[in-house]
Amino acid sequence: MENSNRNKSSVVPIIVALAVVLIAAVAIWFFVFNDSSPLAERGAYNDGDTANNNNQEQDLAPDTNNNNDDMTNDDTTTINDNEGFTWLVQPRYDEMRFFEGGLAAVNLNNLWGFINKYGEEVIPPQYSDHFPFSEGFAAVSIGADLNEWGRPVGGQWGFIDTTGREVLAPRFDSVLPFNNGIAMFRTGSIQDEWGWPIGGHWGAVDTSGNIVIEALFDEFHGFNDDLAAVRVNSVITDDGMISEGEWGFIDRNGNMIIEPNFTGASMFNHGFTSVRVGGTWQDWQVVGGVWGIIDTSGEIIVSPQYDIIHGFSDGLAAVMAGSSFDEQGFFVGGQWGFIDTSGYEVVPLIYDSVAGFHEGFSAVFAGDYWGFIDMTGRVTVPLIYTAVAGQTASGFAAVATGGIRHDELGHVERRQWGVVDITTGEEVIPLIYDSVWILNDETVAVLVDADINNEWGSVEGGRWGLIDMTGRVILEPKYDVLTNSGDDDLLRVLVDGTLTEWGGFTGGQWGVIDMTGHEVIPPQYDDIWSFVHGFVPVRVGGTANAQGIVEGNYWGVIDRTGHMIISPNYEQIWILSEDVIAVMNDAERDEWGSIIRGRWGFYDTRGNVIIPPSYDNIGFFYDGLIAIMHDGLWGLARIS
Repeated sequence: MENSNRNKSSVVPIIVALAVVLIAAVAIWFFVFNDSSPLAERGAYNDGDTANNNNQEQDLAPDTNNNNDDMTNDDTTTINDNEGFTWLVQPRYDEMRFFEGGLAAVNLNNLWGFINKYGEEVIPPQYSDHFPFSEGFAAVSIGADLNEWGRPVGGQWGFIDTTGREVLAPRFDSVLPFNNGIAMFRTGSIQDEWGWPIGGHWGAVDTSGNIVIEALFDEFHGFNDDLAAVRVNSVITDDGMISEGEWGFIDRNGNMIIEPNFTGASMFNHGFTSVRVGGTWQDWQVVGGVWGIIDTSGEIIVSPQYDIIHGFSDGLAAVMAGSSFDEQGFFVGGQWGFIDTSGYEVVPLIYDSVAGFHEGFSAVFAGDYWGFIDMTGRVTVPLIYTAVAGQTASGFAAVATGGIRHDELGHVERRQWGVVDITTGEEVIPLIYDSVWILNDETVAVLVDADINNEWGSVEGGRWGLIDMTGRVILEPKYDVLTNSGDDDLLRVLVDGTLTEWGGFTGGQWGVIDMTGHEVIPPQYDDIWSFVHGFVPVRVGGTANAQGIVEGNYWGVIDRTGHMIISPNYEQIWILSEDVIAVMNDAERDEWGSIIRGRWGFYDTRGNVIIPPSYDNIGFFYDGLIAIMHDGLWGLARIS
């Protein structure tokens, strides 16, 4: 009895010890391998092998062997559904287009049909060509032939609805998609040497397939304000261009509302349009003549007197007069100003060029200098600057002074840049920089120590930094390149790059900073693309060929914090959505080094493999649906 008790008491410590070991093992597993652990937050990531998590620094070197247990290429033709990946249409089509109107066009043996989001063949392949669905209808053709480039030419066009019902049987030479319930068609045309229809006459049908406008017109602009510009009495030139003729306007019933008395016409916009009278035809264009403005009744609002009239914006239209024509028929000289809808010249025609009003101000140019005016014509920024750029909604603009004008090239060596408040004319940032870039109303990127001595008068080299709108330095200039990142709050930057003979940079290391100058992602990558859905592809290593194309399996993906999502082991990356990333390996390249095909697979944005790289190509990605090519044929899959 005593021995028995002694044995039992000796077993208890052993059991306790085993329990402690077991608990410790679980704790170690949790903190090391769980994505939500503190270690994961400090930079651990899933590199595709769910049993092997490494930190970022250790895995920056590319895996040149491309050995990844979970990502082994599968060259078999058997396709099985995986968790998160489901085939809706097994690969069977020669081509597959993007979804429009809930249907995607598919091609089989040079004939087009349509499938829905469930992969059902709603309209079997039977048409030579098609347009995407618009307002519930798609233009389709029959009887076309393929030219030497594989493009369908000829044939007869009609319309179908989303059920495949022929709203209008194919019988026209060409058509345009429906717009506001009307689609234009053409008959009686001929084909040019490339197979395009030329000549003929245009009419229109409604959504019931009824001809609402007879085919009487040589050219037909779209309807706006319920009127459309049409041309009559034209001729076809020897080179196949439409020439001569007069323009008028019809209503939706085909009635001529404004008689064809014009040599040129624009579309109506908010009750007004510009029309031209006079001029002479030179081949396919009118040289000379003057423009005026009419309303929807045809009444002349502004008598024809201008060489150019731009459309109205905020009640004003830019106009130009006093120009001449060169031997190619282009405008030379002339003076610009602005008129209102009554024809009153709010801004006299005294400028050599105008930029058009934006947020109540327009940049204007006279002599050799730029400035700004408001909508009354008052000069708010004197015309003393050799260049202006980057006008913001809040009234700031980048301006430059000094430099040497290259008259033969039309460029200026813009040596001194700053920022003005265009509402007051105040120079808020002194003109002391080689270049400036207004990022937002608080932050400006500035360039110093640049060279501006090349034959084009453009900026080369230098160092970029950040200042605020008071001129206070946020970030001392130190980057070779500072550019957009695809994320409004972040910027891509380059350090230690080598300036090329073309003024760009090669080599160096890329990183990402925020608007405060903080390095969110320190420069450590050989290349960085733009952010998409909060993720960005990055490259480590690779060798540039003679064409400057980098070859190598060195692309991966990081998030906005620099956390590595996918190790840099791939030759191409495509971020499809906030949930799915496509990767490609085994690339085949053309003689210049550009990728022409490879093997594609998919990750989720947590770094987990959905499908290993095993497919020939991928197409559109739409609402979780993706077109995938396998063995030369296209199918449709859903990735959840």
